[in-house]
Amino acid sequence: MVDTRRAYNIVFVVCHPDDEALWVGGLIHGLSTFAFLRVFVVCLSGLDPDSPREAEFHEARERAGYAGGVVLGGKLRPATEPLPPTSETTEEGLRCLGLSRADVDVLITHSPYGDEHTNPHHRQTYQELLRWSREHDVPFGYFTCIPIPLFMHQPLLRSVKRRAALHLLSFSGCAATPALTVSEPDYHGAPDYYVQFLTDMETKQRILECYQSIDLAEHAAGYAAFTSSCESLYLFGERALSPFAAVIEEMEIPGGVADLFPSNGAIPRGPVWSALRRVVPVGIRRAIRNA
Repeated sequence: MVDTRRAYNIVFVVCHPDDEALWVGGLIHGLSTFAFLRVFVVCLSGLDPDSPREAEFHEARERAGYAGGVVLGGKLRPATEPLPPTSETTEEGLRCLGLSRADVDVLITHSPYGDEHTNPHHRQTYQELLRWSREHDVPFGYFTCIPIPLFMHQPLLRSVKRRAALHLLSFSGCAATPALTVSEPDYHGAPDYYVQFLTDMETKQRILECYQSIDLAEHAAGYAAFTSSCESLYLFGERALSPFAAVIEEMEIPGGVADLFPSNGAIPRGPVWSALRRVVPVGIRRAIRNA
């Protein structure tokens, strides 16, 4: 059941100061405007008294308006040098933020493919934190630059939804394709849900501009995410989806047309959905039907 009377804690774990701004800067700002959400960021490296990056991270945090963030893990490392065990640093970050594992309603980190530049630190973090989340029963998800072609996506959204500048563009159920199950074991199966948002580009740019110690022009040229306000998540299981289902339910339908497609109000069915072999929970189904 979707419950907006309780507070949900969403923890983003990223490798480097500026990752949170680049991949989900608009989203962490947009989510932080919901009274029932508390957004936190743990940065796994960049704690260096000789570097301005930690100060830039906290300036960016203030502009994004989320509840709390911390930079740990020592100096920034070359991509070829692994990070210290990311689960241990994450645990330290939760303690610094006053959170226990049980307080985390969903932990979100980098993608299996390592984001646009297939960064080894990003891939390491996904692998280690997926394992940690399963060992400790912490709901898990990851952000993504584009929909992953190794998954099938069944759209569930039946109307346009937004809140201020935050728009819901896509809400889908997911299933594995044969390519995933046969040749891509590092993905550990398909996630259950895909959610895509359009965020406030002006705010995202203001957050990114806090990182004056990096070459912003080079980043703008080398990362599509730098100039994109479209930000997406994959989520494993109903518990990971719950904070976002609450967001969807709170969003408005401009014009009031609750169903743009001919239907009897049921969840859409078809070949892809049949392959999913799961039933959407009642509370989530209601949020979809009202979307």
